[in-house]
Amino acid sequence: MDDTGLLSSLLAEVTGLSPSRFHDDARFESIEGWSSLTALRLLVRLEALTGVELDLRRYLACETVSELIGLLRSAQA
Repeated sequence: MDDTGLLSSLLAEVTGLSPSRFHDDARFESIEGWSSLTALRLLVRLEALTGVELDLRRYLACETVSELIGLLRSAQA
């Protein structure tokens, strides 16, 4: 599964919404039911599945799915 697919699946898991709603330019603030708790749940699941520890400040600064993908890729390098 590519990074976009992984994030779409995880976002669907933590929000209860369809994975098809999450595309690269989707803004987290526009996701129905998005909150700081949802963001932390996503972070925990993402780190558990990838084995990569993300910097919390940089993670929370991501405004879109594509920004989070970039952060994940740079952390994996």
